[in-house]
Amino acid sequence: MFLTMALLGGVRSPFGATLGTALLILLPEWLRFLKTTYLAVYGGAVILLMVFMPEGIWGFLEKLRKQLWPPAVLPVGPVAPLRLTTQIADEDDSTILEVKQLSKHFGGLKAVDEVELSVGRNTVHALVGPNGSGKTTLLNVLSGIYKPTTGWLFFDGQPVTRLLPHERAGRGIGRTFQNARLFTSMSVLENSIVGAERPENAVAIGSNGVEQHALAALDFVGLMELREQTVQSLSYGHQRLIEIARTLAGNPQLLLLDEPGAGLNTVEKSELVQLLKRLGRLVAEGTPEALWNNDELRAAYLGGRKMVR
Repeated sequence: MFLTMALLGGVRSPFGATLGTALLILLPEWLRFLKTTYLAVYGGAVILLMVFMPEGIWGFLEKLRKQLWPPAVLPVGPVAPLRLTTQIADEDDSTILEVKQLSKHFGGLKAVDEVELSVGRNTVHALVGPNGSGKTTLLNVLSGIYKPTTGWLFFDGQPVTRLLPHERAGRGIGRTFQNARLFTSMSVLENSIVGAERPENAVAIGSNGVEQHALAALDFVGLMELREQTVQSLSYGHQRLIEIARTLAGNPQLLLLDEPGAGLNTVEKSELVQLLKRLGRLVAEGTPEALWNNDELRAAYLGGRKMVR
């Protein structure tokens, strides 16, 4: 009964729960004139509300209000480039992640079996295999969601095998999920801020620094104009980009992407590939005069505006 109250009114607001309570009490009374059929009509009405208003009546009214009277998006000043796009790791052939004899068993099922893996700085690696081969399970072990059955993990030369997910994030391991896991009732910017607030994030200091870094991550993935929108109102393709922005806002040293193109159409996948290629690469080099006139460098730092001497 209490679950029905919340579902009817909406679980994202106390007003929704109150509305659901009132409806659950009053609706049967309003339908009693139907005598023997009122229970069927009442049940059908509840089912229709759940199907066509999954956020509840209050959530539907809130969505309608935002469509009719959209909130004003306040302009923001110039946003500095995302830190990850302006830095390159040391070219010393060092290893940032080392995996030794890593296994994860679920009872008698060996989802991951004695994996050996070494990831160097400034490198890109891909896990290739059919569905069910253990790719996501391996990423879950690397990020700390699953504890390994056997084996060891070393990140930046330090053992992290027994660290919890938030502790690994604090060390600089960031990841996205095969199915986007976002705070759907929060705004795009608020989701990005969650990533920027990770422990030990040295590039996001203070509330203003956190917000500026979160904005830089959104700007990098092209979602600055949607920063005030709630996540649930956006397309699945946009939600994938929000999750990537949230991870980048944490300024990770190692980025784990679990099928980032899953559910995207051909155009969205192509745009995603170009976005990922922009991460941490050298934009330009040469004399000051050559850098001054470089169009790509100008677009990265000034949004395409002319440099004034």
